[in-house]
Amino acid sequence: MMATVELPVWALILILAFAAVAALNNVLVPSVRWFLRRRLERAVEQLNTRLTRPIQPFKLARRNDTVLRLIYDPEVARAIVEHAKANGMREDVAAQTAERYAREIVPGFSAFAYFGFAIRAAKFLSQSLYRVRLAHGNDAALEAIDPEATVIFVMNHRSNMDYVLVTWLAAERSALAYAVGEWARVWPLRQLVRAMGGYFIRRRHNNPLYRKVLARYVQMATEAGVTQAVFPEGGLSQTGAMGKPKLGLISYILDGFVPGSSRDVVFVPVALNYDRVMEDRTLIEAHANGTRRFRFSLKPIWRYVWRQTWHRITGRFHRYGYAAVSFGSPLSLTDFMALDHEDRPAALGVELMARIGQVMPVVPVPLVAHGLRDGARNRAELRDLVARQVSEAKSRGTAVHIPRNDLDYTVEVGLRALIERGMLSDGPDGFVLNPEGAALVAFYAASVAHLLEAELRSQPSERSMKVTRSSEAELVVECPAVGEIFSGILGLFGLTMAVFAVFAGDGGIAAFIGGLIFACVGAYVYWVGGPSTLTLDSNSGYGTVVRERPFGLPDTQSFLLTDIDDVTNARDAEGPGFGLVIELEDGTAIRVSYANHHNEEARSVGKQIRTWLKDRGIR
Repeated sequence: MMATVELPVWALILILAFAAVAALNNVLVPSVRWFLRRRLERAVEQLNTRLTRPIQPFKLARRNDTVLRLIYDPEVARAIVEHAKANGMREDVAAQTAERYAREIVPGFSAFAYFGFAIRAAKFLSQSLYRVRLAHGNDAALEAIDPEATVIFVMNHRSNMDYVLVTWLAAERSALAYAVGEWARVWPLRQLVRAMGGYFIRRRHNNPLYRKVLARYVQMATEAGVTQAVFPEGGLSQTGAMGKPKLGLISYILDGFVPGSSRDVVFVPVALNYDRVMEDRTLIEAHANGTRRFRFSLKPIWRYVWRQTWHRITGRFHRYGYAAVSFGSPLSLTDFMALDHEDRPAALGVELMARIGQVMPVVPVPLVAHGLRDGARNRAELRDLVARQVSEAKSRGTAVHIPRNDLDYTVEVGLRALIERGMLSDGPDGFVLNPEGAALVAFYAASVAHLLEAELRSQPSERSMKVTRSSEAELVVECPAVGEIFSGILGLFGLTMAVFAVFAGDGGIAAFIGGLIFACVGAYVYWVGGPSTLTLDSNSGYGTVVRERPFGLPDTQSFLLTDIDDVTNARDAEGPGFGLVIELEDGTAIRVSYANHHNEEARSVGKQIRTWLKDRGIR
């Protein structure tokens, strides 16, 4: 046991090296990993105190744990079996395919990479390239969102700068998880996107198994409260105008949502617009060629960086003008699901895109481009046309960014940007656009055309019967006042007729009585045509109809929800009018609205009320 053993030096070195590796792997590395993880957890706890919406544990979970949770999900397991049967392969092979999909999708979020590097880089890049402005913050609406709800920012996709800009502007609220296309699955973007919490999605070459894995990941993240950012259009706009929504991710979210038991999801519309989209020429060319395929290459990026660096060194660099962001009115998925829609994903997509379009910022270049497209050919014409369009847009609440609150300066900023790019020349005879300039002007004008063109400015009626609130506990229907003009004309005609009848000769009594009848009918229409509000409260079990009468006299009727026999359109009930009627089991008919032109609206609202009552087991 005590004998001396001789070893060559190389063997001793090899043994010591293996021992050092074993000690490092089993003692030092786990200890350092635990120490660093504890420090990271404390840093995240401190960070969450500053964020409006804290980072959820699901986002901080180890990537491998999330992958395992995903592939062992019951729905994914069933999809694995179906995939194996459909493709004639063993289930373990199909399971390996599902795991490969899961590892391709699931990110590996790093709070240090996101808040320590990405936010600073996004701010530096945004401010280096653009004059960034928040056109409409909508802070009150955003602060009113339920802290327990999952927030999903839905945005129009103008440029790849959208990721950078929104990441910086939302830094005080939460860490965003983006859905990123296949174009970013290249080094070093792949690692960076995953570290920032983004997940990759295939737009081509997918199958039912892949879609199920992706759907379950999106549903898990949504249910866990992960704040996300989604581009409903599914790709960059090639025309400059907002495109039709793609329903993939939206349908996944809807499929996993169960009203009353799932965490509420609140969609926040975000509209972005730029004086210059860096990819504008590429997008216009792709639209002309009829293709959406873009090859990613680092060469143009390095060429672009070198050119901009040289311009900065030589003092010839100018920023790309203004980049503006607006936040629209949030939409609760719980409230949306309480309404009746034949195709819910399509209806939700249309509604979200409409809300984005309503708050689209109008910045100088698109504003000037729209004036040029409409035929302005000199500065005077352009200035007058832009002034009129801005005035009309502001009267409708459109966010128009006027630099320095000076319209003349705004026009000059837009013109200078186009002239410096060689798209436009300003000669003695007015403006001259070259062919490429005409295409660019049409591209930028399209981004604000829906706000500035009179024929497209259809606004939703404020005088319509509608459900203004629908939640688990309460449903509210607002019925605005109607018939004021008709009742006023009728009453005035009757009073005038009665007054003239006093001074008339024979037949004056008949005219006087007729005038009084007309006046009384007008007064009756005015009395019953006031605004009314229907409130159904599942907590108290009562429903209430409050009608506002003239001279501030309220008229209130209450009833038990369990006494409701039916909700009908008044066409089917006794009495005049075609408004909304609540029929009770004892035969009482409670009229919510008498307005004739609310007939079709009453049918729709009545159906929504019946659905709300049925979902809560009341009838």
